[in-house]
Amino acid sequence: LNYYKPSGKFRGDVVFFIATQDCQGEAYVLEPGTFKHNITGALRTHDIDCRHDQLTHPQNLSRIGRTLAQDYRL
Repeated sequence: LNYYKPSGKFRGDVVFFIATQDCQGEAYVLEPGTFKHNITGALRTHDIDCRHDQLTHPQNLSRIGRTLAQDYRL
């Protein structure tokens, strides 16, 4: 995915969650900056202390949900 180049501009903000465990051992890591020039809004990143394959575990989804609720004042 490091070769991925977005083809258009997204009009809005992007919230990017980063699984921080085991990033060094993965074959690829998609950097949030990849999107920086292809969005018109803000790029906000949030670290989640887990592996990528654990992002959808209940405790991590709960944290992601709380973060989104806080960011969007829900």
